[in-house]
Amino acid sequence: MEKAAGEDETVEARETAAAPIAGAPAAKKRKEGSGAMVGPPGAGICDDVLRNIFARLPARDAVACMALSKHHCNLICSTEFRSLHCRLGAPLPRPHIAYIVTVPVRRRPEQEDAVGQFYGFHVAGAGLRDHAPVRAIAGSRYLGKKYINNCNGIVLLADEEFSVTCSCILWNPAIADAAKEVTIPDQSPEREYRVLGLGYGRRSKTYKILLCRKQTHWICNREHTNRKGRCTCGDAIHIEYSLATYTVGDKENQPQLRTVLSDNMDAWIGHESLYMDGTSYLLHVEKLLILAVHVDDETVTTIDLPGESKLGRTVLMELYGRPCMFMYDGTRYTLWLLSLDHQWEQRFVTNDKSCASVAGIWDCSGLLLIYFNDAWYNGKVCLYNVATEKMLEANLPSDMELDWSNYAICWGYRPTLVSPESIVGVVNQGKERRRDRSAGILHKLKPINEQDKRKGQEEMLDTVCFMEFLVGIMQKLPDDLQDVVEMSLMDAEGALNTGYYTDLLVNDVEESHDLSYSL
Repeated sequence: MEKAAGEDETVEARETAAAPIAGAPAAKKRKEGSGAMVGPPGAGICDDVLRNIFARLPARDAVACMALSKHHCNLICSTEFRSLHCRLGAPLPRPHIAYIVTVPVRRRPEQEDAVGQFYGFHVAGAGLRDHAPVRAIAGSRYLGKKYINNCNGIVLLADEEFSVTCSCILWNPAIADAAKEVTIPDQSPEREYRVLGLGYGRRSKTYKILLCRKQTHWICNREHTNRKGRCTCGDAIHIEYSLATYTVGDKENQPQLRTVLSDNMDAWIGHESLYMDGTSYLLHVEKLLILAVHVDDETVTTIDLPGESKLGRTVLMELYGRPCMFMYDGTRYTLWLLSLDHQWEQRFVTNDKSCASVAGIWDCSGLLLIYFNDAWYNGKVCLYNVATEKMLEANLPSDMELDWSNYAICWGYRPTLVSPESIVGVVNQGKERRRDRSAGILHKLKPINEQDKRKGQEEMLDTVCFMEFLVGIMQKLPDDLQDVVEMSLMDAEGALNTGYYTDLLVNDVEESHDLSYSL
């Protein structure tokens, strides 16, 4: 009897252990006659654990995980996951150069005016497998647009000039075909706008577009005004400039268009800006100062440029994760770094006049690689040793000359899964409905856009090769400094394997169709 009772307790314990626990994920089943498990991958792992695992992957790998199952796809497409990946996503490998190339689209060689614009985005040094950095968009709606800045993986493209119908393009190169147009709703003929940058408020979790607003006041008292009350002679007018923010998306109880600065404003603000850690930095070219706009508080801090210096290259750059720029005092060029408390720190001083054309600067473990590129100093690379304060020049092939006006370096870029569609929200629903009605026409134009992309990729091939070559130099530093300085022209030309990068561009176009998705 004792033996039978013991057996009954054992059977009961086994049944209890085998019974499913309420709220727990279903156990995987085994195929009959096989030890293989049946069920979706990761079925026994809770969603919070999966989210934290996927959020630490590079953007490209996180997208590939959508193919595991429908559940994983919905998990990665959720808004919560996008925000988590934006905070925890794997950074790009160092060294790297993120940049965008602009190519005008002409259907015939003899055609003077462009009918569209091609934008090719590339991250040199990231490699094809890990981050698939080569992306492209093309079309007539991008005509005249220029790179402004990037924020949380979103690239901002806009016109350089003031316009009554001001619009801009939000594009995430890490997401296939993810580009959305945003139009500023104020359509008054007396007010024109120019886009200055895109920023993200980490506390309010909102994206805001920085604008320079041009207000025209018609003050003529004569009786020859038109029906709108404007003077037709065009002589007696008064123009005021102000800095405004436009909150992208539909937020309740919050004005979308708001003035944040109106005193001592004018149009002399650089067309490229820099976003870092909740603050957008704008360079005022005429007054020699920087406007630091806190995105959440919408407050503006004025930062004077150091000393009595004049501007070198009028573009803000990034070094050590902080804004930096070259300044000229009449005899010497100085690299200044802006600290977290908005204080200027001097990094190095040189008498080299080519520093007036610095296109980029990167830290290579104690060595600074400086690239010069403009109409006078085209394709020059120097290495500055921070410890010894010596400047060395690296030899480059004589034919490695890039058009400095057709590309821009995307300082502070990091790939994310933030979708422009999720940022825009319901702002442009009316425009999207009209666009849906013409879907058949757009479908017929798709082969033309693909052809334009092919032509643009051929045009950007030289830039791709050169940027990868620059990263190749960085990867040799600081250990092989002498080899870089004494590098022969034949070795440098051999490093430019154009065949490999041609395959990279072609393969990316094919994979972009296979991995196209909507977040």
